[in-house]
Amino acid sequence: MRIGCLVEANVLAVKTTKSQDETKEYHKLSILLNDESGMISCTPDVAEMFEKKFLKCMDKARLKCEFNDAYDSFRVISAEKVGA
Repeated sequence: MRIGCLVEANVLAVKTTKSQDETKEYHKLSILLNDESGMISCTPDVAEMFEKKFLKCMDKARLKCEFNDAYDSFRVISAEKVGA
């Protein structure tokens, strides 16, 4: 089962790492929510938004997140900038 939610947070950066055999890439979005920061897995599309400057450090964004119990995973599946 997949469960979705919306979160508004400030985005900080994207970190991309490769698997040991270098066949896959994994992306993590660093966010600031209230007084806490952390990193959440994200899709390649979300990571690309940061790389192409659609989102910049400290932009407030509405993040659509998804929990997938089949993989016990939580990740950001889309993002949009909030405000001007």
